[in-house]
Amino acid sequence: MMKRIILASLIALTTAGAVSAASAPTNLSSAAKAEAQNILPAASFDNLTADQAARIEGVLTGGKDLQAYEVKLIISKALAS
Repeated sequence: MMKRIILASLIALTTAGAVSAASAPTNLSSAAKAEAQNILPAASFDNLTADQAARIEGVLTGGKDLQAYEVKLIISKALAS
């Protein structure tokens, strides 16, 4: 019984740490932020989560042949999530 309580506590602590790390504010690289602001000038790129920053960096540096409207749509979706 005690082992289960300890194990459950460790799992809960690990999960809580992962959730807070994923939602911690992250900044884009200065080049990515400048490019993203050029694409969506009215959008705010401050206080992004790690997931948002990774998605935006990925679309800007991914090397895919995306159309401008596709990049704009992906960045908008990342900001909305």
